[in-house]
Amino acid sequence: MKKKKKRVGAVIGMIIAVLVLLAIAAFLFVQGRMSQVNRETVVSNIVPRSEQTFEVDEHAEPDTIKPEEIEWKKAEISVPEQTKTENVYNLLLIGQDARVGQERQRSDTMIIFSINEKTNIITMCSLMRDMYVPIPGYDDNRINAAYVFGGMPLLDQVIEEDFGVHIDGNIEVDLDGFLKSMSAIGPLDIELTEEEADYLNANPGIGSNDDSVSTYTWNLKPGLNSLTPEQALAYSRVRYVGHSDYERTERQRRVLTTAFNKLIGSDIKSLISLSGALLPNFTTDMSQKDILDYITLVKTNNMILNETSYRLPVDGTYSSEYVRGMAVLVPDLAENSRCLHEYLYGVG
Repeated sequence: MKKKKKRVGAVIGMIIAVLVLLAIAAFLFVQGRMSQVNRETVVSNIVPRSEQTFEVDEHAEPDTIKPEEIEWKKAEISVPEQTKTENVYNLLLIGQDARVGQERQRSDTMIIFSINEKTNIITMCSLMRDMYVPIPGYDDNRINAAYVFGGMPLLDQVIEEDFGVHIDGNIEVDLDGFLKSMSAIGPLDIELTEEEADYLNANPGIGSNDDSVSTYTWNLKPGLNSLTPEQALAYSRVRYVGHSDYERTERQRRVLTTAFNKLIGSDIKSLISLSGALLPNFTTDMSQKDILDYITLVKTNNMILNETSYRLPVDGTYSSEYVRGMAVLVPDLAENSRCLHEYLYGVG
């Protein structure tokens, strides 16, 4: 009997040893894949204030307000002490409008991807690119200018100083990276309105990463469509259907939600396989450990993505103006800060 127990104990010990070795092998494999992601540790090509630019609209109306007439009232808000212990992690997803051969451009897509370890819910909030805000070290400008002036650190600083929200890490993708990522993930099932379907069928060129005239012929219909990578990119970029950039941010969050739900439903083996195709398309300032920790946190806790997404500025908390030849949204920083804190942390 003792020999049998010893034999069983030895077998269990061997199984545990094998599992440990497999875990170590899987970790090393994933670490190898993680090394494929592009990293931005030092920002190059910082734009000096003397060379800052303003994205003047081609058909601008006369200015409705002068820059010096805007009174900024920032909220007396910082992340409450209790939220720090509730483990809320804010990652900034950046989509830059860079074509083939271009360097860092303006961040036309900015989405706070907030992971709440206490509720196991992920929330998303878009920052509209036309928000006119204070930018440290520069004149007030559209928020998307911060990224081209000073990269991830300056954009993070703007969000922290203007809205009182700390960004824990950044993930950036350009048009080419988006297309490659969507090719790895596969078709996305998304509902289209009749207006959206007609516009996409008539303008397939916006599904290209270099604005070339597209030879695609699309036959999208109102209702549920299985969008190809090019169609998903075009859908994310549509501005001239519905309520301009307001609805465009909704489309971008819808694409991210659909892709997230498709990925999170995959098993670990499939996710590891996909990582080799996905990671080289992104640039981040996070370490390998940070990335692994977030992926593990989301997957092991079976986190869900909040279907109710959000955007800043919030309705009723901004004015539409022309400043410096730009059509912009001038937000009430204090009220938008309060709304954002309530959305991310449940406090305001």
